[in-house]
Amino acid sequence: MQSRKKKCFYTIFIVPHNENAVHSFRLPRYAIKLFSLAMVIALVSSFIWFQSHLELQKETVEAYRSLQEETAETNRNLQEEKAKAQRLKQENHLLGEQFNKLALETEELIYRFQELESFSEEVREVVLEMPAQEKEEQIAFLSATNQESTSTFSMGAGEVVDRTANNLTYLESAITGQMVEMEVLKSDLEEHQQELNSTPSIWPASGRVTSEFGMRRSPFSGRSELHTGIDIANSWGTPVLAAADGTVSKVEYKRGLGNMVEIEHGYGYRTLYAHLSDFMVSVGDAVAKKQQIATMGSTGASTGPHLHYEIHKNGVEIDPRPYLP
Repeated sequence: MQSRKKKCFYTIFIVPHNENAVHSFRLPRYAIKLFSLAMVIALVSSFIWFQSHLELQKETVEAYRSLQEETAETNRNLQEEKAKAQRLKQENHLLGEQFNKLALETEELIYRFQELESFSEEVREVVLEMPAQEKEEQIAFLSATNQESTSTFSMGAGEVVDRTANNLTYLESAITGQMVEMEVLKSDLEEHQQELNSTPSIWPASGRVTSEFGMRRSPFSGRSELHTGIDIANSWGTPVLAAADGTVSKVEYKRGLGNMVEIEHGYGYRTLYAHLSDFMVSVGDAVAKKQQIATMGSTGASTGPHLHYEIHKNGVEIDPRPYLP
């Protein structure tokens, strides 16, 4: 018959340092195993709890640090917003002063604009010698403009914005009208300048005047006759210049006058240059005042090198003297 398995026991002795009796405990093997298992579980649990506590403490520290950083950032933002609000307050104050200054400047600009209107009228009268009826119309226009500006200034006691808006509205309307006036004036001035450029007003050649415009004794026939121009004597080849802007209408040889050039200037003016040696222009050429068109010679009925110069006004020969500087 198989023998029964023996139980295994452990004996634990407790020996005191004094002379008291020794105590002993006998524990079975499974109890020791259970105790060891419990100790291992306790150690593992303690380790896990300790790790969790460390992680929680770390997260708490990080959260606290993040909260401090957010608080500091919020404080910085608040300080920046406060500084921005202060700057905006100062800028608004400065803008208000500038806007008020702008209102005053627009009013001053209106006054100066009215002076410009008066000045443009003076220029028109001096340059163009306007008819009386047209002057009265312009004066009526200026009077109406002055009445409009007076009503505009009467609103200056209101808000700065309304005052400035009214001034700018008036200026926009007035400037538009004045621009039309100035365009007309510009066109008239350009026309007047073109007429001046087309009016003979320079010496066509350098030299000595040997014969004036008017009645004289002919050097060839000895009879009294009308000298239709002015004679300017100088050496052969002396430059001959156009007396004004125009278009060359004739380049030819003509009996008595010899080689000649004729220029149409417009506005009723035509000039003639005779006894030339060489031509430098052709029919149809546009020439400018002081442009060389030929050289002095002695062709045709001539007693020596000279330029015979004529001015025709509306088809009639006139004395060149009043047109010479």
